[in-house]
Amino acid sequence: MSTNKHIELLAPEIQHILSNPPRGLSRSGSSCILILLILLLFVSYWIQYPDIVPAEVDVTTSTPPIWIQAKVAAPIACIYVQPGDTVQKGTPLALLDQSANPDDVLYLKQALESCYVQRDLLQLEALIASDAHRSLGMLQSNWQQVCSKHVELYSASYLNSYELEQLNIQQKRLFLQQKLKGLEQELTYEKQRYQLAHVNIQREKQLLDKGIVSRSQYESVLQEWTHVQQSVEQAQRSIASLEMDILDVETRRTSLQEIKRKQQFELSESMWLTIKTFVAAIVLWEQNYLISSPEDGVLIQTYPINEWHNLNVGDRLFALLPKQSGSYVAHLTFDQSSKQHVLLKDRVFIQLDGYPAMEYGRLECSIDAISNLPDPMGALHASCILPDTLQTEYGKRIRFDGRLTGNARIVTENKRLLHRLIYPIRHIHAIVHSEEDNTRIVSKPR
Repeated sequence: MSTNKHIELLAPEIQHILSNPPRGLSRSGSSCILILLILLLFVSYWIQYPDIVPAEVDVTTSTPPIWIQAKVAAPIACIYVQPGDTVQKGTPLALLDQSANPDDVLYLKQALESCYVQRDLLQLEALIASDAHRSLGMLQSNWQQVCSKHVELYSASYLNSYELEQLNIQQKRLFLQQKLKGLEQELTYEKQRYQLAHVNIQREKQLLDKGIVSRSQYESVLQEWTHVQQSVEQAQRSIASLEMDILDVETRRTSLQEIKRKQQFELSESMWLTIKTFVAAIVLWEQNYLISSPEDGVLIQTYPINEWHNLNVGDRLFALLPKQSGSYVAHLTFDQSSKQHVLLKDRVFIQLDGYPAMEYGRLECSIDAISNLPDPMGALHASCILPDTLQTEYGKRIRFDGRLTGNARIVTENKRLLHRLIYPIRHIHAIVHSEEDNTRIVSKPR
């Protein structure tokens, strides 16, 4: 068996160096490296710094500003206020182009509301009578309906269509009452005749029994008594029939009065309902064309607008900052992957759009509330209270225009450098260990 040996020939100096290594330098170098590692571990344990979580920020107030928007597409006919004005609730801010005179419309609304509450027909008649040169534009048809309903009620009240029939019924009733009075007198007379005939028949009966008068005379008196009795019964039947006729006439008169009251009530309610509908149409007209302040507050203009500026539906004209707007609130939006890092009382530094941090500085606050669940976009939300003066770290105040946006940096809890070095190693070890377990399970024979 043959063996091949590789023989390498080196110079004597190199052989001397290789055969005599620097033992002291080797020992001291290893010690230095060990000491350096221990020192690095010690320093990494004491060094700690926080994570920075980026977020988007939207600054408003606890009572958010009220955005006043256009509800119809139309040019601006007139602007009554200026940005920065303090306005009261209901103050007109702007008028959009339309054909009605706002003074006429508002006067008519106030007058009709007073008439409706008091149910004052005289005031309504005076209002309709003074309707000579009012310009109501698109509300003119609604006003004509009110006038038409008033004419119908006036006709039913003063030009009574049932008056002739009621007069006839009244005359018939008087005639029947007079006739009834005559029949009652006739009945009284017939009753007296009946009593006399009754006495006469009794006397004739006694005379017949004694044989003084003949049978024929008695029958003649009896026949006269029967005739008087029939006359009394006939008078009673006539009186009863006449009383029924009078009752029918009275019922007809009452029915006509009830029909008249019902008709007047229906016409009256229909007219007041039409007035209420007209007032509602005026309110809708105000909402669409006469833009008014919904609350007390300070007016802020979102962007420059002038008269005859064309507006589309949804365009913002003004922002109203209520007097009791409360403190300034910053709403933060950040990724849900940072949920475990962001905690309450974490500091937040806010840089606003339009206010460079190099010149104005940043706003500082702390987190007061954090949402537990993400929104549909997968983002979490937090809020923090800002200083009442909106003063930055450079001492400059930020002017609030209803809404401010920008970016924020959330400073989380401090972490040691040693932990930051160990966490990735531990994560890698867990992944490798999991892959080995999966491989072992797959390769295990069944």
